[in-house]
Amino acid sequence: MQLPCKPQYLLFVFTIFLFSCATKYYPINPTQVTYGNKAEKSDVDFYYRYDVMAAAKNGRQILKEIRNDIKIVAVKIYNSSNQQITIGENAKFYEGDKELQVVPTDILKRRMKQGVIPYLGYLALSPITFSYEKDGGAKTVQIFGGAIVGGTLAAANMWNASKANAKLKKNLDTYSIIGKNVLPGETVYGLIALQRVGYIPLQLKIVK
Repeated sequence: MQLPCKPQYLLFVFTIFLFSCATKYYPINPTQVTYGNKAEKSDVDFYYRYDVMAAAKNGRQILKEIRNDIKIVAVKIYNSSNQQITIGENAKFYEGDKELQVVPTDILKRRMKQGVIPYLGYLALSPITFSYEKDGGAKTVQIFGGAIVGGTLAAANMWNASKANAKLKKNLDTYSIIGKNVLPGETVYGLIALQRVGYIPLQLKIVK
């Protein structure tokens, strides 16, 4: 396929690049979050905040939250009871009397990461050639710019997506608190993901 190197075509390529490129991931630190909500009727001191992905400007993860019907929540838990609690075992998240479904970290990482292989689609630009006239129109020179542009975009975006996914994985692993033991008087911070919930008031209850 041969296309002239016209401004409107360059604008088309730039638009594809702008709206289809891999995005960075900005880690969330629950210890630095401002918690505006303190859970009522919880058996321990429990604070939480929704929309932490939005606050960190992680646009790609916001879309994945919506698509997967997941809400990632930053939490602060101070064990004000007189017994050790284990998050997710004898201390569980509730909305009123309804126990909430927490998405396991391994599943969450798969659902929230950026795709890498789809960026190979940029290689579809490879057959495109740019042409221009030389020597007053006596010669037409063709440049296989599509292969260069497509290959560069594919490699750069796959690298950026992989790097962002590694940061996401580390962030979620670092602040995974399901199964974590919390002694009396101890405070822990973490990230949890709740399935199929709105902006509901949360509670953390000690169960037998």
